[in-house]
Amino acid sequence: MRIKIAIVIVVSCVISLGWVVYSNVYPTVPEIKLTKVEFQFLELDLGVLEQGVPKVGSFFFKNSGNYPLVIYDVQTSCGCVSVEWPKLPIKSDDSGKIKVIFDAKYSGRFSKSVMVFCNIEKVFKELHIRGEVGK
Repeated sequence: MRIKIAIVIVVSCVISLGWVVYSNVYPTVPEIKLTKVEFQFLELDLGVLEQGVPKVGSFFFKNSGNYPLVIYDVQTSCGCVSVEWPKLPIKSDDSGKIKVIFDAKYSGRFSKSVMVFCNIEKVFKELHIRGEVGK
């Protein structure tokens, strides 16, 4: 019985010591400052596209907040849309753009979304592209 108690005490001490060492070695993440972003428009009409010819468009935005805007990730609703965005923080009052490339492989109307994840209050901003691919 005494051996079991001793083992429990030793294991508890080792876990506690490990936590103290871990918390000192790995610093905490700094508080993320939220900012504001204003897009020139939230929907982009690419018009009528020729099938098989990719179409490029851009969403222009401005950091209207007091802190740098950091775009962590941009995700699309379809593999037919690729994106390019600024990887460095955008200073307050500076502008930037998110470039979208639609691969017009298939004919017909389309409507796709682009989710911009950044340090704003709502965590992401949803943008849309639409248009029609002719035959």
